[in-house]
Amino acid sequence: MTEERPVLREIAWQEIFPGILLLSAWKVAIGFRLITLGAAGALVTWLGWVLIDRTLGISEQDSLAFTWFSPMGTRLPNGGVTHWWFASPIVEAWADLSRPFVQAFSPEIDAWRFLYLALCGFWALAVWAFFGGAITRMATVQLTRDERISWGQAFAFARSKWLAYMAAPLFPMFGVLLATLPLALIGLISRAGGFGMVVTGLLWPVVLFIGFVMAVLLVGLFLNWPLMWPTISTEGTDSFDALSRSYAYSFQRPLRYAAYLFLVAAIGVLGWLLVTFFAASIRDLSTWGVKWGSGVDLDEALNGRIALEGMQGFGRDLIFWGNRAVGLIVVGFLFSYFFVSSTAVYLMLRYHVDATETDEVYLTDENDPRSLPPLATDAAGVAKVADAGAAGSPNSPEG
Repeated sequence: MTEERPVLREIAWQEIFPGILLLSAWKVAIGFRLITLGAAGALVTWLGWVLIDRTLGISEQDSLAFTWFSPMGTRLPNGGVTHWWFASPIVEAWADLSRPFVQAFSPEIDAWRFLYLALCGFWALAVWAFFGGAITRMATVQLTRDERISWGQAFAFARSKWLAYMAAPLFPMFGVLLATLPLALIGLISRAGGFGMVVTGLLWPVVLFIGFVMAVLLVGLFLNWPLMWPTISTEGTDSFDALSRSYAYSFQRPLRYAAYLFLVAAIGVLGWLLVTFFAASIRDLSTWGVKWGSGVDLDEALNGRIALEGMQGFGRDLIFWGNRAVGLIVVGFLFSYFFVSSTAVYLMLRYHVDATETDEVYLTDENDPRSLPPLATDAAGVAKVADAGAAGSPNSPEG
């Protein structure tokens, strides 16, 4: 009797090699919807910062908004990156979103500058609590279940968890501000001449201990805040759980966390090269084609070497801002990849620390594409499956 041998029809590579999830981040991040969300979040952040600049009378030299987009409409590297082709979306987005808070704790800062940076930081946090939440929600469902949720489902989840996204990174900063109060009190004591300095010296071990606590909170926040958004989007939990998980995962597996960040940063460079080349090709090929019929050298006009006035100048400005809009593709990928890769890193750390499979994710009935369809009754009162396009149906296009 012939024995039937089992036929291997499919290999679950992600179960065999869970780390392949990190390689999938760029493929998810390059999607149109996530790039659009990243570009929208960056644009809203910039507009808010411009309004803060105008309100407080901040000069271009001191403005965060002025350096947000480059003059040519594509991203330029921040300080510390020698060549843009060696930069990574991980480094760029991490630095951009952390900059207001990092500068706020500079020893040379004055009260007015602190107010400005605090306003910019809170505005950026409020904006990305929504856009970053929507991106990580889309990413976590796609990475874990290889399924896509709609815009409406992602926005609804981000709205419901907006306060949790917003509050998670604020708790460590609030703790630092509370720790500052006894330090300021000791500083007042030091003003009391020689006796005050002696008391300050005796209390200096207490000062150092408080400084240690502040350093743990702030350094931990700087390293771990990118994991807070994926925690809430994956677990459907609150800001306290996001805070505890992000600190616990990175402190328990610091080398693994660093290795994952290095890997996704390297992959991000390749993705950024591709997206930048594509966006530049759109701009340059469009300009190249128009130049054949134009009596004006567009390159010279856009660079200001040819003076155009009146309607011609207005048309040149429209072209200039159109090129900047194309540059938003690069900006959108920058933040899309940052939040998607952070989600992939979180899933891998959760897998190694908590032994939770990488395909487990919190889903509501509305978010679950495999949930039972809605029921309705016909004219005779008999139950039947509702139409997919019926109003109020979770599967309707409005959902």
